[in-house]
Amino acid sequence: MRMPFLAACLLPMAACGSNRGETRETGVDTAITTNASKRHSIPGSNIVVEVIPHTSQRYNTVGDYWIDDNGVRQIRLSDLGDPYYEKLVLIHELVEITLNQKAGVTDAMVDEFDFAFEEDRAPNDESEPGDDPRAPYYEQHQFASKVEREMAEQLGVDWDAYGERVEEVMATYP
Repeated sequence: MRMPFLAACLLPMAACGSNRGETRETGVDTAITTNASKRHSIPGSNIVVEVIPHTSQRYNTVGDYWIDDNGVRQIRLSDLGDPYYEKLVLIHELVEITLNQKAGVTDAMVDEFDFAFEEDRAPNDESEPGDDPRAPYYEQHQFASKVEREMAEQLGVDWDAYGERVEEVMATYP
């Protein structure tokens, strides 16, 4: 299932609302119109967002991202059964990705830490890798979580119910 791209205006290369330039498919059931004279290349600027079954994630997370072999940013969100919940995860991931890029934290650094964290995870530990102060993206994750929580408040999403749903879905991972 593909999700409409929520935050096209968050993309640095998008001249949102412009009817000049070119229109291109984003791979997320929408098109972004860009002003060709303002176009520039940012690694991972082309983004594909998909909502997938949780058991299809690379590891036990509701939001995952990487840049594929074609230079396209891939973001996978677990199906949480509520499009607003999924959009909250997407916003978190976009903020974290952007701050990581600014700080020089690569996807490889995030993956290395996250996979090692999962490998060493103690039984019944429900914490997120990004909440570990040793995570190379700790500060970025903390800020992304603040933005996610603020957005939830603006949307009228019950933060506790959202958290419970995330925990329920994460408990289904093999």
